[in-house]
Amino acid sequence: MELNMDKFTELFKKKFKENYAEAGRQLNVAPAQIFRIMNNKGKAGVTFFGKLNTYCKKNKLNYDDYVLYPN
Repeated sequence: MELNMDKFTELFKKKFKENYAEAGRQLNVAPAQIFRIMNNKGKAGVTFFGKLNTYCKKNKLNYDDYVLYPN
């Protein structure tokens, strides 16, 4: 599974106001991890997806919108 970068970028801009520290705080991950994912220097892993899932549930967002599943 991969992160849907288009949808995550939209979330990053809308909910986190393009602020890595705010995104990290709300997702409960290191801001550096958000930076690496957003700048194609790293991939989202299992832990990140778990944190994103928790955030989506808490904020009534559809987690599946942010995930690209393999065919």
